[in-house]
Amino acid sequence: VQVFAFKNAFDPVYKVEQKMDLPPYSSTSVNVAAINKWKSTQNDLSLNSLVFTGELLNLTQQRVGYQSTVVPDRLWKMDLKSTGDIRIKSFKKMSDLEYRVVIEASAVAPLVWIEVQEDDLLAYFDDNAFTMTVKTRELTLTLTKKYARDLTVDDLYACSLKSCYV
Repeated sequence: VQVFAFKNAFDPVYKVEQKMDLPPYSSTSVNVAAINKWKSTQNDLSLNSLVFTGELLNLTQQRVGYQSTVVPDRLWKMDLKSTGDIRIKSFKKMSDLEYRVVIEASAVAPLVWIEVQEDDLLAYFDDNAFTMTVKTRELTLTLTKKYARDLTVDDLYACSLKSCYV
């Protein structure tokens, strides 16, 4: 589990690891009591300024599934000026059906997604609609069939809570 503060860029303000064995198709509680103790000593950080992330790793330290993220439940009360700006850093055709998209954030940014601005295009991203907790993130855009022309970076739009709803 990592805790990020919007004012702290991409450096976690708190991090705790707990190792455990999980049998297949099971669940268990994670002890986060240390987070509550840590929060009580951080008088300048409110819960509305924190983002919590967690992930499961296998025995070889590879992530299993997606990163779980918990953002403040009252995002409309946040000062969105402290959240990151999003932009598409690079866009490259990898094959007739695949493109690599790298997005960049200036700070932690909630509710980030990428849109393709072509109505008749059938495609999907390997991940979309997430919180940026790292400066750059690479995504793969996969077309379901060959398109009449090559896509360009102008066909994409990077969005976040700050840029699309403020």
